[in-house]
Amino acid sequence: MQREDTVSLDHAVRVLHAVFVGSPSVYEAYSEFERPTRTFHDANALIRHIEVERSGGKNYFDLTVHYPETEGYVQTKRIQLDPTKCRGATWREKTEGWGLINVQFTYQTEGNVKCSVGANSEKRAIAWSETLAYLHEPALWKWGFVEKQTRRLIRKLRSAA
Repeated sequence: MQREDTVSLDHAVRVLHAVFVGSPSVYEAYSEFERPTRTFHDANALIRHIEVERSGGKNYFDLTVHYPETEGYVQTKRIQLDPTKCRGATWREKTEGWGLINVQFTYQTEGNVKCSVGANSEKRAIAWSETLAYLHEPALWKWGFVEKQTRRLIRKLRSAA
């Protein structure tokens, strides 16, 4: 289940606020080089973070969202990097889990924001579960809740498109 639309800056902020309905943990999908992954517990903290990062030239934000009622297994994993390809950095972290919802924002020069919302399906998680066994069993997730939250965020995104 996935949707991508380009929306106004104001609507992107409304999508960000919608992400925090239900008290989720919102993580950076990938941390900055040689820094731990940031976690956000409210929309205002995330919006402040985005504003600071945008003032430094960053335009792309990749988040993973875990809602408590979806249960499941979430992990933060350290990834080793090739320093010759990553400005000398040797590691970063990523947050993973079968039922996490991915939310991405790309701020564009004309004041619009390309927003994407998506999540794995239970079928896809089962198909890949042997390959990525370290993510534990997909059956740990409450897939009905994953789908419900993903659909809610997609509706919020679609309402401005």
